[in-house]
Amino acid sequence: MHRRDEGGCPNDPAYMIFDEQFLRRYPLPGINPVAVPGWVASAGSLSALADVIGVAPDGLEQTVARWNKACVERADPDFGRGGNLYDR
Repeated sequence: MHRRDEGGCPNDPAYMIFDEQFLRRYPLPGINPVAVPGWVASAGSLSALADVIGVAPDGLEQTVARWNKACVERADPDFGRGGNLYDR
């Protein structure tokens, strides 16, 4: 994500997708869960959020479903996380 090539940064922009439950459990600096600042993109559904950030709704929904499945299984097939207690 931090590597740049001649064309710039291929992963820019990048987004951290989270819900209200995550924000209550893991406070993020500068983000008040009661009054989320305007610079944080938000929406009532994943498909609506996809429209706000300019990505394909089906792709975002599939990505979030894949991530949630990896969390339940405690193993991330994409990046190999979950193989030890530190990752969990």
